[in-house]
Amino acid sequence: MAHFIAAVHTRDGRPAAFALVEQRSDRRSPRRPRYVVRRLHPLTGADPVRHVLDDLADSREPVGQTALVVTGGQPAADRFHDAGPSAVPVTLLGPDATAGTDSLAVAPQVLVDTFERVFRDGDVEIPGALDHASAAIDALYVAADLDAGAPEPEEDEDATEAMSGDVYPGRAGNPATVAQSGGEAAVSTGVVGDRRNSRATEMLAAEAERPPRGRVAASTGTQPDLGPHEDVAMALALATWYGEYSADELPVTDQADEIRR
Repeated sequence: MAHFIAAVHTRDGRPAAFALVEQRSDRRSPRRPRYVVRRLHPLTGADPVRHVLDDLADSREPVGQTALVVTGGQPAADRFHDAGPSAVPVTLLGPDATAGTDSLAVAPQVLVDTFERVFRDGDVEIPGALDHASAAIDALYVAADLDAGAPEPEEDEDATEAMSGDVYPGRAGNPATVAQSGGEAAVSTGVVGDRRNSRATEMLAAEAERPPRGRVAASTGTQPDLGPHEDVAMALALATWYGEYSADELPVTDQADEIRR
């Protein structure tokens, strides 16, 4: 069964961009999944929540298990919960912010640097037909802390060789083009599930203190500048970060109704 990450980045509590990413696990290296981007676009119109739900319903691709991940914390997740599906709430931390207990918490720069690391490993496949992909990738590269996002020394030679190519032509001021590293055939991934609320509360309270795992980048304490393509870039980075975050364990899912009770 296929598994997907539907990532929604919000701005001022309103959904602003959407990314649908299929996650494929490598049996030989389960902590190094690959990602195939299926959808990536801004959210417009009077009802962006309905836009996301209709987008998922109209697509035949996410027929398997889909994890909906939303920035903006629990209030943003509640907007989707009230419309039907549960969502994983993620709070984006500012320079002086601290993690709460009602959502995952991560600095925006960590999202950017994690995407940089995974993309440099050659583990992100993006069809060239996605209009906003090149701009999003270029924005993420420009904003990335390459020291935080660079692969560890023990990475395999194939990953190092892939990094030597001109995968970011937009860096030199040219229009960024997305190099396709694979086909668009359906692929599979690891299991996405939920935890009990008590366990979720315990883990979320300690989230700010836990060390990076897998290819999740270390926090540098800086804030990225993603320019005019920030929304789609953050949606794409959110999907990749969440895939890496949850690659070796079951993720925390929205417990909005239980928390309210």
